[in-house]
Amino acid sequence: WKYRKSDTVVRLAATTEQKRDALANHGRRAVVPTITVSGSGASVLLSYGAKSISSTAATFKWADLLLTPGIHDLTYSGAGSIEIRYQEAVLE
Repeated sequence: WKYRKSDTVVRLAATTEQKRDALANHGRRAVVPTITVSGSGASVLLSYGAKSISSTAATFKWADLLLTPGIHDLTYSGAGSIEIRYQEAVLE
């Protein structure tokens, strides 16, 4: 595998209104990203497909958020900042 030189980082701001954002994996390798929820009183609800998870301030991997090659919709709400970090790779 040839890895992209830098991680792909998506930063989101959760509010009480439910929002949707697209996560793109332009590589050919599936990846489970690292998620960091931060902020004073942070509490978020993440939904991907039929699965959901809630989190307070923490850094974790959510196995159900498997980003195969392509575009994936993530829905989120709550309070706090969300950082999603992953490294794309292609087969060489």
